[in-house]
Amino acid sequence: MKTLVGIGLLVSSLSTTMQQGLLGAFLFLMPAITLSGLATPVENMPMWLQQADMFNPVRHIITALRRIFLEGADLATVWPQIWPLLIMACVTLPLAAWLFRRRSV
Repeated sequence: MKTLVGIGLLVSSLSTTMQQGLLGAFLFLMPAITLSGLATPVENMPMWLQQADMFNPVRHIITALRRIFLEGADLATVWPQIWPLLIMACVTLPLAAWLFRRRSV
């Protein structure tokens, strides 16, 4: 979830008005949710789109939550979905903080 916070802060730090922030969040969230596998299986997508979707944090969150709630998975089972989220959070949060500091000076 910190990955989505980092992306939200990144969009917020790049925008100058509230309307730009809302549009940026909308432009990220709509494809992210559509391609996450929430409504349709990721396996039905073309292979190139499945590979590109590995950078979608919502996909990892949805997969982990399904395994936890439906299968009773433990940390070892959902670890393949957790480590990409940690890497994305380690990139987006410092980048958003850096952009915010650079803009506010």
